[in-house]
Amino acid sequence: MPLAAALSGLLLAVTLSPSVHGQETAIEAPVARVALFKNGMAVVDRRVTVPGPGRYVLDSVPTPSHGTFWIESDGRVATTVLQREVDVSLEEAASLGTELVGQSVVVFFRDGQIPPVAGKVERFTPSPTFAIPGQPSQFVFGQPGSLVLATQAGRTYVDTSAIVSIQASGQADTVQVKKPVLIFDVASAREGDVTLRIQYLTRGLSWAPSYRIDVSDPKRLVLEQSTVIRNELEDLEDVEVELISGFPNLEFASVTSPIAAQASWADFFSQVSGGGAASTYSVFGNSITTQQSIASNFAAPSNFAAPADLDPDREGVDIHYQSAGRVTLERGAAINLPLAIGGADYQRIVSWKVPDTRNANGRRSSRNADDSPWDALRFRNPLKIPMTTAPALMVENGRFLGQSLSTWVNPGAETTVQITKALSVQTRSLEVERQSEREVVYIGGDSFWRTEVDGELEVRNYRSEPLTFEVRCELSGELIEATEGFTKRLLESGVYSVNRRNELVWTTTLDPGEERRWTYRYRVLVDK
Repeated sequence: MPLAAALSGLLLAVTLSPSVHGQETAIEAPVARVALFKNGMAVVDRRVTVPGPGRYVLDSVPTPSHGTFWIESDGRVATTVLQREVDVSLEEAASLGTELVGQSVVVFFRDGQIPPVAGKVERFTPSPTFAIPGQPSQFVFGQPGSLVLATQAGRTYVDTSAIVSIQASGQADTVQVKKPVLIFDVASAREGDVTLRIQYLTRGLSWAPSYRIDVSDPKRLVLEQSTVIRNELEDLEDVEVELISGFPNLEFASVTSPIAAQASWADFFSQVSGGGAASTYSVFGNSITTQQSIASNFAAPSNFAAPADLDPDREGVDIHYQSAGRVTLERGAAINLPLAIGGADYQRIVSWKVPDTRNANGRRSSRNADDSPWDALRFRNPLKIPMTTAPALMVENGRFLGQSLSTWVNPGAETTVQITKALSVQTRSLEVERQSEREVVYIGGDSFWRTEVDGELEVRNYRSEPLTFEVRCELSGELIEATEGFTKRLLESGVYSVNRRNELVWTTTLDPGEERRWTYRYRVLVDK
């Protein structure tokens, strides 16, 4: 193709492109629905209907996570993010330097020895940190905290923390600032309205559930679920809210999409590689809260959790959506909402978990886990929804009994929740290796000693009333024999070790002052 023809075609394409501001239509895309994770992230769903093909401008630009910004439409939509000069009120201006841009001012300083400075406030593009002679530290110009003045002597940079007052002349009601806008170029093969559904994952909106278990009735408890929703995103007006629980895989939740207004390739690649701000809102980051198991969706195994019961109504992916209704909530506000309530029969027990004393290679290891006996409640989840990982508060006749962590429980499934340590129940555990010749065993080219271990468990009830006592003893190896009346369960934690990990469970009733003893013997492989 001749060069002149190619340039002519390019010029025609540019001329037909709807890039002139007069051809644009301002629209609003209100939030119609949000789905909240428990880790500071939310799925935002906006809806807008436009009157056919054209260019539409939205002044609300999201900050989505990488790979989550999608637009569903019956037309073809191209999206552009750019900065434009717009008029905003002084209240909307982001900083002192923005509010006074273009105004003639006189700046007075806290230090009376510094003479006032007169000049016109300039807009300054942020740049790397500069050092100002005489300043105690470095600061970044153009950011909140700095003011740039055009004076007769040239450009002057002022640290706003040193200012006592500013006198401005002819200050307007509005100022011009650079603001990001979102532009939709909508193309459709048919005439008539085109609906756009804008969906993305972003930070700033989350939920923190909790449970209250009332055992005032000696036979039947009342379980209540509530949640706190805090909104740090934007004003929400009559928005449908759903609450998500489970164990989500949000691989790029902490990586800001390159389409965000303030994004840069440097920040993007830094976050993708694990640097920069990537850890701030990480799903498992320690900065979310000191109670990581509650902030995240991770359903850690309870000390006394029984195997998860089947949920007959559950199909597909194990992510659960729970409706919180329609919510109106200003930015910066928080709301506490009741979610569900139910009743269930329950049993008070004292549960003693004896942790495994050996590592994956059969060697003795210190017991880091707390092996004290605990008063606990055992019941089945009476709600029609799963109990998600959250704090559970136990009360009786208006008095606090204790607070524990309740992990994921399917509807109708059994769970055990700790109340408080059972100080009036004394326990003792002991393991001794049998004195015999050790047999050498070779597995996968590695050598192990095969030895036998005797274990002994004792408990005594110092209470004036009988109690139901449960002991759960974990061990690594092959069980040879044990006191009758136990059940045995294979633990998942030993799948990849040379020794199987088992749990032995005895349940009994202890009368006041009664003492009970259990013994067991097992064979274990020990790394040489």
